Amino acid sequence: VVSLKATPDHVVRSGVVVLEWDTDFATSASIQPGIGPVPLSGKTEVVVSSSRSYTIVAVNPLGQSRAFAFVNVTES
Repeated sequence: VVSLKATPDHVVRSGVVVLEWDTDFATSASIQPGIGPVPLSGKTEVVVSSSRSYTIVAVNPLGQSRAFAFVNVTES
């Protein structure tokens, strides 16, 4: 099981968003685009310049789980 949350999920261009995630029973996790391998739980700040969907993939002995968070970016 994996979760991913973006706060806020609506910002102006070059705004800062906090991505927060948690995994259960994972052995590794990675967030794309542009972040890469991450701890099994945590949070990080990202500056966003365009609307995008972030994806976390958590790997466990039985396979992979994914979660998504969409950030909507406006000009003003």
